[in-house]
Amino acid sequence: PLRRAEKVYSLIYSAERYKSDADCELFLAILREEVPEEVWLDQLQLLSDLRTAFENRDNELNGHTTGMLSFNDIKDIISGGAISMLTSWRYQALCESLRRDCPTDEVPYLSLFASDKNGNQGEFVEELRDQHLHSVQAYIADICEAVHNEATDEFITWD
Repeated sequence: PLRRAEKVYSLIYSAERYKSDADCELFLAILREEVPEEVWLDQLQLLSDLRTAFENRDNELNGHTTGMLSFNDIKDIISGGAISMLTSWRYQALCESLRRDCPTDEVPYLSLFASDKNGNQGEFVEELRDQHLHSVQAYIADICEAVHNEATDEFITWD
């Protein structure tokens, strides 16, 4: 039992220490039951859908997949509804992280979704995943607040 507790403590400590990484932050939120496990699957689907949107635009423009899009094409896809709950500051943060990943006007978009040997993605995907998690957390907090407000109404009592 003590050995298990040490392992669990080490796992939580490590996730907390590296929570600036999107993977660790999401793992920690799931472990703490702040968000359901399905958020991880939702993130994977978001990335898959976005990659498909990039590929579709590439095929429209070139007749086949080249793996390249202009910076403006990617911005248009992002702002055109490919990402839900996208505020202007979130859009700006995504564009800035995209520019840091690829400072040229031609973006090798397939590489945006690639992971290195440690499982890390580039800044664009990390920013997107962070935004997704924070949107879900805000949504859950809003629901909890609404339920609490209703529970304190004159129609519902805890007696």
